[in-house]
Amino acid sequence: MLDLNTVDTLLLKRVPGIGSWRARRIVEFRGHLGGYSRVSQLMEIDGMPDSIFRWFAIHTPVHKKINLNRATADEMAAHPYLTYRQARVILRHKRLHGPLQSLSQLSLYEEFTKEQLEKLEPYVAF
Repeated sequence: MLDLNTVDTLLLKRVPGIGSWRARRIVEFRGHLGGYSRVSQLMEIDGMPDSIFRWFAIHTPVHKKINLNRATADEMAAHPYLTYRQARVILRHKRLHGPLQSLSQLSLYEEFTKEQLEKLEPYVAF
């Protein structure tokens, strides 16, 4: 089992079904995310076959988190799981109600679904 958060492109290319292009995409997406929290996130990469799941695990936790109380809208929107509109909602919420304590505070906004907040949870700090 290869750790998705530490494996490099050279080792990825040894996995059946992963060539140079897919290996590069896996590593690039990891960088944009700040690390993988679930193996199933590989399916968010276009053209990734289901057959590769069995080769991977997550042993190293997410290594890069966004502090929602300190980040700018651009910094938040740079993450794959946040849009610029959502970042503006977070900034407005902080301006009106003070610093965020948890993601559940955002569940009242139509811009955030329960599923989106669950996906985002491993990548944020307060």
